[in-house]
Amino acid sequence: MNKPECDRLDDYLLGWLSEEQAAAFESHLAVCAECHKHQELQGRFDRAIDGARNQPEPAAQLLVERVHRRVRAAKTRRLVRIACALAAAALLAVLPGRSWFAGHRSDLQPDTELAAHSVPLPPPVAVAVQQPRIRLVDPSAAILIPMPSKNPEVTIVWVYPTVKPGQ
Repeated sequence: MNKPECDRLDDYLLGWLSEEQAAAFESHLAVCAECHKHQELQGRFDRAIDGARNQPEPAAQLLVERVHRRVRAAKTRRLVRIACALAAAALLAVLPGRSWFAGHRSDLQPDTELAAHSVPLPPPVAVAVQQPRIRLVDPSAAILIPMPSKNPEVTIVWVYPTVKPGQ
């Protein structure tokens, strides 16, 4: 099979030869037993591969179960996200109504009979409140920026950590 004609066996099997070249190679196949044997072997391989293509192998049961579990988990996650979104939407729909109702509650007249029997509240007592202090071990480790709030007893502090070269 070391003849120059034998080198064209693959081209012939793949159909890459022209009609004249294919006819010349077929005359070579009639004479060369080794090329004829390789052609027969390649034909058996091709038929086996075509047969395997037409009969797909069933998936393993563990793989099928794993895919089903993942699909169920994805459905559950999607349902949880939808439920959370609906709960958030309901909360956003209810909160403005509550704040509107609470803001207009002063329009209601107190019940005079109920007010006559109520116990008066004691006057508020002034208490000295010590302001909390923040003390950093390394003052250059962060930048602290106090922010005012609507409540005079609350101070919001924004903390920006610093990065030192070499760390």
